[in-house]
Amino acid sequence: MKTLMLTTMGLLLAGAIGGTQLQAQVHVKVGNKFELKVGDRDNRREDRKEAREDRREVRRDHKEVRRERVWVEDFKMVEERYETPGYWTTVEKKVWIAEKHVTVHEDVWVPARHENRREARRDHCGNIYYVTVCVEVPGHYECREVVKCIPGHYECVTERVYVKGECKTRMVKKVCGGHWEYRNC
Repeated sequence: MKTLMLTTMGLLLAGAIGGTQLQAQVHVKVGNKFELKVGDRDNRREDRKEAREDRREVRRDHKEVRRERVWVEDFKMVEERYETPGYWTTVEKKVWIAEKHVTVHEDVWVPARHENRREARRDHCGNIYYVTVCVEVPGHYECREVVKCIPGHYECVTERVYVKGECKTRMVKKVCGGHWEYRNC
């Protein structure tokens, strides 16, 4: 009943506005807002055709740009504790060695020299008498015991040492959820 009233009301309004042809299309909408459309059917059909063509073009455009739904993980930086294992290694250390006094057998050069020696001689009667004579002793080597002092010094000593493991911390990315995103393919 309402639609019949509205249609007649719309025809009356169309006549009042200036709808002279019977082919005129009237559209009346009553509700939250009042809407009145008066127009020629042929023009309306052309508008619909254009709208369809526009929609088809938009669909074609949307087909070219494909969108894909992708899960993206969210990360946060977290401090993580980890342990390094112990290991054996060789270490060089400088060690102080104190001075030493060492007895060494050494060939020593003795230079030439003149010595006064006492010689025993016999006279014509056979008696012995002593005379001091100057004798030249040539240079020569002699084996002697010599005490040498080796001064204190540092020496490099290598030792094998065990290095204990440690607990350390480092910053690590940790997954804390995620969200869906649309991306163009």
